[in-house]
Amino acid sequence: MSLKICNASVNRLKTFTPRVLCLKPWYSRKYLFCSAHRYSSSISTSFDDDAVVTTNRYTYSLKGYGSHAPPRRGDVPIWRETLFREVEIPLNRQIFCNRALNMRDITAVGFDMDYTLAQYLPQSFEQRAYYEAQQRLVHRFGYPAEVADLKFQWDYMTKGLIVDKVLGNVLKVDRHNYVKVAYHGFRELPSEERKRIYRDTQRSSEVFSEASYAMVDTLFSLAESFLFMQLVEMKDRKAHPFFEKKCYRDMYMDLRVSVDMGHRDGSLKRVVAADPGRYMHPDPHLKDMLESFRRSGRRVFLATNSLWDYTNVVMNFMLYGKSGSSRDHSWLSLFDLVLVGCSKPGFFQHRAPLYKVDIDTGLLRNTDNGAPVTPIDVDDIPTQTLAGGSLAAAEGGECGAVQGFGSASDRIILGNNSSSSNSSNNNSNNNKNSYASGLSGMSVWPQAQKSSSHHRLSEPARASAIADPRDRVFQGGCFIDLHNLLGVKSGSEILYAGDHIYGDIVKSKRAVGWRTMLVVPELELELDLLAKSRHTIASLSRIRRARDELDDKIQRLRRGLADYSDPSDNVEGDEATPAAVAESVSKWLLDDLNVLVEGKAGGGGREGSNRESDQSCFSIIEQAVLRTSSPPASTSSTHSSYREREQQGGEGGGSYPLIAPPSLTPAEVKSLRSLLKRLEAERAQVKAVQSRELRQHHMRFHPVWGQVMKTGYQNSRLAHQVERYACLYTSHIANLAFISPDRSFAGRMDYLAHELEQI
Repeated sequence: MSLKICNASVNRLKTFTPRVLCLKPWYSRKYLFCSAHRYSSSISTSFDDDAVVTTNRYTYSLKGYGSHAPPRRGDVPIWRETLFREVEIPLNRQIFCNRALNMRDITAVGFDMDYTLAQYLPQSFEQRAYYEAQQRLVHRFGYPAEVADLKFQWDYMTKGLIVDKVLGNVLKVDRHNYVKVAYHGFRELPSEERKRIYRDTQRSSEVFSEASYAMVDTLFSLAESFLFMQLVEMKDRKAHPFFEKKCYRDMYMDLRVSVDMGHRDGSLKRVVAADPGRYMHPDPHLKDMLESFRRSGRRVFLATNSLWDYTNVVMNFMLYGKSGSSRDHSWLSLFDLVLVGCSKPGFFQHRAPLYKVDIDTGLLRNTDNGAPVTPIDVDDIPTQTLAGGSLAAAEGGECGAVQGFGSASDRIILGNNSSSSNSSNNNSNNNKNSYASGLSGMSVWPQAQKSSSHHRLSEPARASAIADPRDRVFQGGCFIDLHNLLGVKSGSEILYAGDHIYGDIVKSKRAVGWRTMLVVPELELELDLLAKSRHTIASLSRIRRARDELDDKIQRLRRGLADYSDPSDNVEGDEATPAAVAESVSKWLLDDLNVLVEGKAGGGGREGSNRESDQSCFSIIEQAVLRTSSPPASTSSTHSSYREREQQGGEGGGSYPLIAPPSLTPAEVKSLRSLLKRLEAERAQVKAVQSRELRQHHMRFHPVWGQVMKTGYQNSRLAHQVERYACLYTSHIANLAFISPDRSFAGRMDYLAHELEQI
């Protein structure tokens, strides 16, 4: 009878938690590897929200995971349009704060370009990158022709994963570096195998080092990591003799070089330049956002790893919708400095030559830490430079002023300038960089009047500083060059927004001290699904507490029975009593479980017959206690039950009810042992329900890897890095257009585990 009650309770647990969409196994292995004849359906690029199922598989890409279009014009009014009215900003358009940041302390605001200012469509852009990598593997590295027949599933991978180059696995880990999900090819590793392989990763001093692991930190890595999983499958299946001489690490290195070649030789970028609208989301708020910061008096800069030719293509399309022959350089007026070819994250660690870019030809001109180098051939000297009298000034004194460099109003001061030297020395001290002293005495920014509250250019100073933005495009260099070109004294004066958690956020924060903002496109979908999953999340929390409560009761019974040997089969006494007691105790335990899980007591809760069962189920233990000892003097003799005395325990200075271990008869021991077995079986069932419901909850976000910011109940490794290094984070860079440029972001209150119990 009691076992039926246990099963019924577990069934109630199953039905209470809201049903989660059961996703069809579109990630079945037979669709993800091998040649075209085994891949039965093509990639769908439709964005019809009503379309869910394509031929033979579930197409999760229609949900928009991993890439989201910018907010539409008019959905949320930009900040300057709401000066005289209050507007509630939707949650998916808000900017979230990990570390307090007052924008009035920010002098310069910088942006990465790819997947920050420009949001690509992974289903087209990454598809093309995948194709380019395939062709290079086959034609340059000699891989079998079957590799070119593989098909790409762009939404199979997510950010925050780790590729094990040695063992051919792809991992998802939590903030403690425990591996919670692992796939070898497209086969999920069982829990025992996963724990055996990676049980020591969280204790290693070089956790997930670059030598053996690769991080999927950006959406650019989706094609690369997915193709690697396919190659692992082909090798394990012995699809071709070629793979016998290749280890997993060799395959990954070949793949990495192939992907890099696609980005560096221009083949991928030429395709994007020919039709940018096919590969990028147009953003109607981008121009308003940049202008908002410039109107506030801040310096705005672009720092990207892309070179000038591609940067010009992307920014023309993103800001003005221009492509082909209609492209021009008018977008440069929105920036005070454009730094291309930065080579981040090395930009924050190593010195590199700084060149000025001729925006018409793309040719580079040498500079001396940003200042122009006078050519030997007089014919190459700009007319403005000669007219400005720089040569005469050089002959007449120590300081030579080069007037012009493309504009007579753009003044570059060379020599022993005290304010510039102080700025450079501060940079050297703050960043402890040995070569910073070589940049002293150079600044392209006039020394503007600075207020006590913040350090920003006044409007007159700004007008003279950016008269000709054509001369603000540079390539290479390092962060010290950028500080000097902007006239910034400290890294804390810069807010930099990017999408790459390591290259844009972690390194700029740790090495330079920049304030940071991470763009997380996946956040848009996660916020939407979290809002729809509140009931499920609350239910999972209650199930977990119920499991803890059940475990505590089991431990109490185990400890109480530890001093008793197993009773013999032939026990004198009333044989009906053990079964009745077991059933009563089980009813009481299951009632508590249902109270925790459902938030209410089913069938009247603790009233009526349940209360009577509550008392009777402990009668046998109570009788044993009374046989062993008497109640403390401070405890009222009117207490008629064990439970009542337990609830009053601690009053009067006593801790009651157990003064000494109870004396149980063999029949009582047998009944309690039988109960213990039933409770242990029930706990196993509750654990299975909990695991299944948690997995289904994660599958709502992604059917393979789950929620990007969570791994099980814990924050994922990516979420941990976001919390540590990103001062701000948001779903889209355009969300900056909806807030004041002088906004003060308040840091959230942190809670420890014991504090959460009080909330």
